[in-house]
Amino acid sequence: MSAVSGRLMNYQVQAAPPLTPPLPPQFGEFNFSGIPLRDWTWTCNFSLPADFPTAHARYQLFFESLDTVADITLNGVSVGAAANAHRPHAFDVTGGLVKEGLNQLQIKLRSAVHYAGLQASNYPYAQVGALPHYNFIRKAASDFGWDWGPAFAPVGITGGVWLRAYADAFLTGLSVQQEHLANGSIVLSIGAFLQPGPSPSSGTLTASIGPASRATASSAAAAGGGGGGDDDGGSDREHWGTQQEVTIPACSPGDCPTPNPPSLGADLIVDPSCSQGAPASQTTGWSSRPSSDTGAGRGEAGGALGSCGSAGGLGAVRRSVTVLVTPPFQLWWPHEFGAQAMYLLTVTYTPGNASEGEVQGAGNAMAEGQGGDNATGQGEGDTLVGRASSLERRIGFRQVELVKDPITLADGSPGETFYFRVNGLPLYAKGANIVPADILETRVTPAALRDLVHSAKAAHMNMLRVWGGGRYFQDAFYEACDEAGVLVWQEAMFACSMYPRDQAFLQEVTWGLMKFPLEPPE
Repeated sequence: MSAVSGRLMNYQVQAAPPLTPPLPPQFGEFNFSGIPLRDWTWTCNFSLPADFPTAHARYQLFFESLDTVADITLNGVSVGAAANAHRPHAFDVTGGLVKEGLNQLQIKLRSAVHYAGLQASNYPYAQVGALPHYNFIRKAASDFGWDWGPAFAPVGITGGVWLRAYADAFLTGLSVQQEHLANGSIVLSIGAFLQPGPSPSSGTLTASIGPASRATASSAAAAGGGGGGDDDGGSDREHWGTQQEVTIPACSPGDCPTPNPPSLGADLIVDPSCSQGAPASQTTGWSSRPSSDTGAGRGEAGGALGSCGSAGGLGAVRRSVTVLVTPPFQLWWPHEFGAQAMYLLTVTYTPGNASEGEVQGAGNAMAEGQGGDNATGQGEGDTLVGRASSLERRIGFRQVELVKDPITLADGSPGETFYFRVNGLPLYAKGANIVPADILETRVTPAALRDLVHSAKAAHMNMLRVWGGGRYFQDAFYEACDEAGVLVWQEAMFACSMYPRDQAFLQEVTWGLMKFPLEPPE
């Protein structure tokens, strides 16, 4: 495969009793008011597996989620910094940073309260609260205290940490956009995000769609969701596919492109941390790491290695492929309207230098994907050249429209409608506001998220609003909504405050939004 990953750790913050005491009852949070002001350091020792690829390999250290301000060192060498809990991060660690035998990964998590205060000092407005300045850090606003929750401002490693080895470009994420035609067909515009290899390459993107398996549909129903696909796995006619030849540029730590504002529709997406030298400290405006931060210098010239266009872990290059889905097929419906037919989308990138044996090899290893993608690679052995990579996602065919037609109000003044139409039928939205499922994100499980969605469906809700003062949910939540026939009103992570508008700040916001498989309308 193009990327072979070794999971180093999936650290659960609450699993360390000396660092995370039991949550206090009632107003006992004041007994812990000093904890958010401290820095914490996690250290992990690991050894590479004997079969971990070494020939022709580049290495990338990938973090699913860091909360929030972190400095990362590997074997005593600074490899990068992070300051956004709403996105993944990736750093190139090629060039002798990873060694045989024992390796040590160290993550220093700095006080989010201190960081937010430093950022706020650059702006003429502030935000008060139990802990101030939540609008000056890309972290759940409710972590700083809200009317329903305590002000802990926790820090931690809230997702898995992976070491990736690769020699060719490999798939890291997908976006899917649907256009429903008047003749009943559907045009699927699929965006494939790829991490470039060290050399320019070309290859084939293949997309195929078919009904989700019976086993998957049954497990979804058992988890409290709706149906998925036909009971018999669907007819042979319910399969569609296409392929597209693509070229991928090279990317290495020394030649990262100049950072540009990211766009989900862009062909080249550049991570602002992809450079040998980070943006200079500013006296006013947004700074990736304020100059007075005790962790400053990690991204300065001669410090961290660049993350090589990681684009929030999604890959620096986006390539497109279009699939025409023709009838017969089943539509996905909200649970009050009909069944939740689900189809399996599989996208594969095959490098042009792949041999038949490398693509069809029996060995499988896992590479981490984003936004609910299941990633696999084919082939085995020490060499990585020419290995294919694949991503899978369950999708439903549906058309959701926000209807804002002009009307005349009873007093004669002009107005407009505001309602959703799903597959041509008007929907009376019934739902609730959903906040983070736990004060500590590491305690949230997929089972707990499925239970929340099942409870909403049992209460006859058909829509859940993901509140902007919390965090983007784990993929399990969105998958459960798909399976249960519950729509999601997804907010960007902003709440009840004024926020910076600097380009660097808006870039960080965009990386968080790239988690979602659907592109925003133009």
